[in-house]
Formats: sequence, C-alpha cells, structure tokens
Amino acid sequence: MIPLMLVFRSSVMESFLVPTGSMEPTLRIGDRILAWKSAYGLRYPFTRIPVGDIDTPERGDIVVFILPGTRDAGDWTDKVDFAPVFPSADYVKRVVAVPGDKVAVKDGRVVVNGKSVGGRDLGPYRYVDHECDPMQTRRRSEKVGSRDYVVLQASDEGKRRADWGPKTVPKNRVFVLGDNRDRSKDSRSFGFVPIHLIKAKAVRIGVSMPLCTTGDALPELRWKRIGSAIE
Repeated sequence: MIPLMLVFRSSVMESFLVPTGSMEPTLRIGDRILAWKSAYGLRYPFTRIPVGDIDTPERGDIVVFILPGTRDAGDWTDKVDFAPVFPSADYVKRVVAVPGDKVAVKDGRVVVNGKSVGGRDLGPYRYVDHECDPMQTRRRSEKVGSRDYVVLQASDEGKRRADWGPKTVPKNRVFVLGDNRDRSKDSRSFGFVPIHLIKAKAVRIGVSMPLCTTGDALPELRWKRIGSAIE
C-alpha cells in the first residue's frame, strides 16, 4: 500500500501548502492545494524524466514549479533533467503568457500581445500576511484566455511595482505572475519558467486553515474553501 501511495504522490497528485500571500485572493495563506502532476504529461515515478512530450500550460493555469536558479532546477537551457526529484523550492503562480507571446506589465496592468487583460476595480480587500500583519489592497478583475479571476493591487500607487517589459516569451518557457501583483516574487524577478520545471497544475483546495491567529485562539478551518475548484 505504501509504495502505491508514493507512486501516486510522485506521478499523479500531490498536495502543497500555500505559506505566503503572493496568490491572494485566489489562494489564501494556509490553503493546502491539490495539484495534478500529470496535467501536462506523464513522468517516470520519482524522476522528472518525461514519458513522451511535455505540454505547455494554458494561459490562466495556476502551476506549481521548481524555482529557476535553485540547486534542484539543474541546467534547464532546453534540455530534460534526468536527475531524481529531491526536495526543492516549490512556487505556485499563474501562467499569464506562453511561448511567442509579447508580454508587459504597465501601471500594474498586464498587456499580452498589445492588449490589456485588466478589468474593472472591485473595491478594497484586506488580508493578514504570513508575518501576521494586516494588509490593505484593492481588487481588480482580470481575464487571460478563457479565465476570469481577481488580482490584488496596492492601494498606494507609490508601493506598486515598477513597469516590466515588453518581452517575448521564448520557446519552452512561460511567464508567471502572482495574483497579488505587488507582493509576489515571480517572472518579473526570476525570469521565464522552463516548462520542464513545472511539476503540476493546481486544481482544488484540500484543507484551508489560517496560519496566523489572535491571542491564544486556535485556527479554525475555512469550511467553504475545502474541496473548491481553483480557477
């Protein structure tokens, strides 16, 4: 039974904890997400060796990947890494642009192939970050491909990140962003992500529980989030 469970975790489905607010409001701090590891192609168990071709994620997909530049990322020019899977720096972000797309971030809004994907302002949003500090932001709608979702932007324009791009996404790479646009380490910081570093596609929230509490209170499950689909 245990070997079968390990194979399932290695090749089919794995859970990941969301420890920071870089994907708020889509993924909240303390969410335990379920990620489909064969979403973009099968790999041999306990390795990153693909069985056949690896598919490119679609715009709007939320993916789990190995942070480029870390030890476990290896040499990912355009080659497949045959090293076994070891514990690594796993990040979760949204794919905003795919190979061949020309992408930029201007005044906090994403521009893909010359078209802004940003929508209307949806009002204020408050959350508690991973250091248990209250944060005040604003929500804004966004649409990439067929995906409609909500992103956050700093209320104070002076705290918003600098413009980025435009740049064209290279072959076998994707451009990823955190939905919490001004508090996310993403492709604006570490560059395009090789598709071979993508481990899985986030599909559902398993368990959700705040990591910060007030006083001696115990954290309470966010019941409405349990089992919900990730969009």
